[in-house]
Amino acid sequence: MKGVGPKRAQVLGRLGLSTVEDLLYNLPARYEDRSNFTPISRIVIGQRHTLKGKVLAFGFNKTKKGISFFQVAVGDNTGVIYATWFNQPYVKKFFKVGQNIILYGKVDIYDKPVINQPEYEIFDEDEEEKDSPHIGRIVPVYPLTKDE
Repeated sequence: MKGVGPKRAQVLGRLGLSTVEDLLYNLPARYEDRSNFTPISRIVIGQRHTLKGKVLAFGFNKTKKGISFFQVAVGDNTGVIYATWFNQPYVKKFFKVGQNIILYGKVDIYDKPVINQPEYEIFDEDEEEKDSPHIGRIVPVYPLTKDE
């Protein structure tokens, strides 16, 4: 198939995909509903949520074991949650205080509510909601390997 070289063919082969027909019948492992936004005050620990808010603050921190991470405080009119990225210092350049942001991920709690490694989109309040492949819709999730 055009665009599939030896490396990509090897990866697809590990998934049992070797023909166009295999690709057509390769169904998602699951679907995630990212179409409904949850107010921060109504999040459920341990579940995945889509949240919309504003960037309140951000910066680098360290865990008790000394591991560095980048964290963004995001708030809506019901509460605050913290988005955390480990080993990704470059994400700092994408954020500004006051930005509108949409987060998607599993909510955990440590000493405060946290979403670790969330998917995110920054949007302008004046713009219409953009047509996103990841947020605001039901998203298919495909396994990365045969073992997943």
